[in-house]
Amino acid sequence: MSFLRIRTVLFTMLVALTSYQSNAHEVWLERDDNGPVRVYLGEPGEPEVGSEIDKLSGSQVFITDRQSIAPLVQNNDHFQALVSGEGDARLFSDQVWQPWQMDDSAWWQFWKRSEGKLQGGILQARVGRSETTAKLTYELVPVTANGNIFTATFAGKPLANKSVLLLTPSKMHHNFTTNKHGQIEIKSQESGRFILTSVHTVDKQAMHSGKQVDSLMYISTLSYVAL
Repeated sequence: MSFLRIRTVLFTMLVALTSYQSNAHEVWLERDDNGPVRVYLGEPGEPEVGSEIDKLSGSQVFITDRQSIAPLVQNNDHFQALVSGEGDARLFSDQVWQPWQMDDSAWWQFWKRSEGKLQGGILQARVGRSETTAKLTYELVPVTANGNIFTATFAGKPLANKSVLLLTPSKMHHNFTTNKHGQIEIKSQESGRFILTSVHTVDKQAMHSGKQVDSLMYISTLSYVAL
């Protein structure tokens, strides 16, 4: 392969990687007091609008458990979940994205073909920090009610060395890594809405959207308002 060809391929890959990173999407929830829950999809704090959010229609939003799902109403830039009752609200959705093809080769091995393995995405979200237990597979859980220390919990167990992204009310981004107890501490003195995001990948065969996948990516958010 010529040097010009290699340079062209590398440039294309860098552009694709940059595009992927700049278009990382997630679901997050917002709620005022005990009112309806607003469900957003997009980059952190920057929701998509119109038909881009159509696939949120199958989301399961609940307070007590997934057996009691709130009805959804679509608006321009979010869905409104008509929940009832007090407590932290949560969301589960595995319908936003179809499984995608994985590329587990190192970036410099661009000449190798993918083995055709598929990965599925599971979006989970929570609004509020009054409860100290998890109800989602992957969840960021406050150690104390309304506290500033959170545990990244997967299937009931804390995850050490896990990356967590924080979006502050002033739209600043901060990166954290959980300690050996799976915990991070938010020391910001700002008032307003905070959004925490973390991703955990599990390599296992499973069914997702009617297809067999070799890996599941759990994308979890926690949003809350600090006064």
